[in-house]
Amino acid sequence: MDRNDSAHSRKRIHTGVEGFQCKRVRTEAELKEWITVYIDGYQKPKEYQAEFFERFRELMQHADQYQLYLGLYHNRPAVAGSLFFYDGTGGLYCITTARHMRRRGLATAYLKEVITEAKKQADTCILHATSAGKPTYEKIGFTAVNEFDVYRWRNRDGT
Repeated sequence: MDRNDSAHSRKRIHTGVEGFQCKRVRTEAELKEWITVYIDGYQKPKEYQAEFFERFRELMQHADQYQLYLGLYHNRPAVAGSLFFYDGTGGLYCITTARHMRRRGLATAYLKEVITEAKKQADTCILHATSAGKPTYEKIGFTAVNEFDVYRWRNRDGT
């Protein structure tokens, strides 16, 4: 999906969700909250928490290119995602909402906030999305520009 600057996207953005705020993850405590939402939203095994923490902590060392954002709903972690910059383009990745926080408009509010940040450094913003997120992304101005197949290989003989 692609988000080009247009008259629609230049308007002042109001999230419209009472009690929602979005902040950039800067501390290890915030990263732990981010990981909690990431694991819950993507339904990853909790035993991967330490591995994810180390992986994303390392990525945070490249703050000029890779930024994590956490959406809070009434001060509780609700939405997680990342913003990656390369050559004038922003990329939105790993966006997920905690399962018990879904269907409240939080992902839309989150995306509006993060896109506002992306506009400060990028002319275009892209993301990869599942069909579940497509209505949310289209509602805020993204348009599908490509589709691709996902392939899976399984090692059946254990080697």
